[in-house]
Amino acid sequence: MRDPVWLSRFGNATRLAERYRRGRVLLAGDAAHQHFPAGGVGMNVGVQDAHILGWKLAAVLRGRAPDDLLDTYHTAPSTPTWWRPAAPRSR
Repeated sequence: MRDPVWLSRFGNATRLAERYRRGRVLLAGDAAHQHFPAGGVGMNVGVQDAHILGWKLAAVLRGRAPDDLLDTYHTAPSTPTWWRPAAPRSR
């Protein structure tokens, strides 16, 4: 490679919010998790978040499910278990 115009360096910067819901505030997509910047994982998981959160919100708002259904949003398999990062390591 000669005379690159732009270089970028990144490592494994995966992050996952401690929880996706606090009261009336719900996190989804990039606000809830950060992914390795290759392969389109972030967009795909963000769409899955929207789908899961959407039907749960609709069920609660229509009175077909209790409010605590929204607490299960964080534990729903919107992010594949193979992706969920391990606990941070001490350096």
